[in-house]
Amino acid sequence: GKYSTATGATSDATCVNCQIGMYSNTGSSSCTVCGAGTYQVSQGSPSCDICAAGTFLSDAGTDSSLHDSLDDCKVCGAGKVLVDAATTASLHDSESDCELCPENTFNADDGTSSTLHDELSDCTASDAIMEDGDTVSGWILSIIITVSISSCCICLRCMFKDPSVTQS
Repeated sequence: GKYSTATGATSDATCVNCQIGMYSNTGSSSCTVCGAGTYQVSQGSPSCDICAAGTFLSDAGTDSSLHDSLDDCKVCGAGKVLVDAATTASLHDSESDCELCPENTFNADDGTSSTLHDELSDCTASDAIMEDGDTVSGWILSIIITVSISSCCICLRCMFKDPSVTQS
């Protein structure tokens, strides 16, 4: 977590702590910005922490200010979960790491809390709790049949963002 630009330094006194959002290995002459899927809130750290389950951080180490807070890890959006418990940074380095809820289930939370996106059990059976026109966290359930010639899909039960809900 410290570095020194002094050539042949033999004393810890010449070493400087890396700032938050960065890390340094022993013997390094500089600090490195934490990579995608990681952050660091402490100065002088020899490594970065992996984002928690339910979150991701896609910046690939371009700016330490994008890796200096747990809040830099973004929560998966509605209908998605990320169950990895901070074991592998590459499983938290992109929004695409957030997986869709299993078929016939949905997670209506729109990214307010990582604890609502960190387990498959956060996805609930929408058939059991919702009826046509119900709203949950700004989503409207609509039971419709739509045929799209260009994409060849039929939608029998769809969730749509409620246009009357203002995002903050």
